[in-house]
Amino acid sequence: MPSGTGSLTPGSLTSGSLTPGSPWAPVTAATPRWRDQRPLTRAVVVLFGVAGAAALLRALALATRLVALDDPRASDFAARARSADSFVNTTDTVLGVAVLVLAPCFVVWLWRAAKNQQALGRQPERLSSGWAIGGWFIPLANFAIPVLVVQDLWRGSDAAIAAGDPRWRIAERSWLVGWWWGLFLVPLLVASGTDADRLRQNLSEARGTNFLALIAMVLLFASTVLGSLVVSQLRTRQEACRAALAR
Repeated sequence: MPSGTGSLTPGSLTSGSLTPGSPWAPVTAATPRWRDQRPLTRAVVVLFGVAGAAALLRALALATRLVALDDPRASDFAARARSADSFVNTTDTVLGVAVLVLAPCFVVWLWRAAKNQQALGRQPERLSSGWAIGGWFIPLANFAIPVLVVQDLWRGSDAAIAAGDPRWRIAERSWLVGWWWGLFLVPLLVASGTDADRLRQNLSEARGTNFLALIAMVLLFASTVLGSLVVSQLRTRQEACRAALAR
């Protein structure tokens, strides 16, 4: 019987005759590659700091607007109100730019951390690395998916759990991650404030919305502080876990 290129003969069953190009050669999965997170972690921590400073600056601008609203009968009320509104609008731009720069860097960092979790042998995955990116773009679900991804990364970085051990999925969650996410969500749900120059006839509403916006900025600042801690501690935990599994 002729033995063509793709035929199976007794001789081809020996390990020496199964070349990588042979259709009968076993397929081996590629080992997940470890990604060095140190440079990107430093950049993300700095960007969290910039965003936090921008949030504090906006809180100061909102406080200035509230001061202007305290004396609506003053002769210079209109001028002070316009000045306060201009200050708030400027800080809006600064904060917006800071968040626009931070967001993609953090998402990339999160995806790389998810890939490192695969390299640590954390199987089976609850959420694949693709959710570290896609989870941010699903309406309503994006209030929950990102924090679930980060909590799983925290669980998976437990150095006491061996590679391949599925018990990492029920490891202890992080209070730090939970508080970071909660403080991040609150400012998204609070009003951004109302121009003082537009609500002279409804000062009570103006004071209320601007006070809430000021509180939201303070909480956002706290969120950026916790976010930088989450990023730096999670990188440290993953590297410690990698070192422990290599022993």
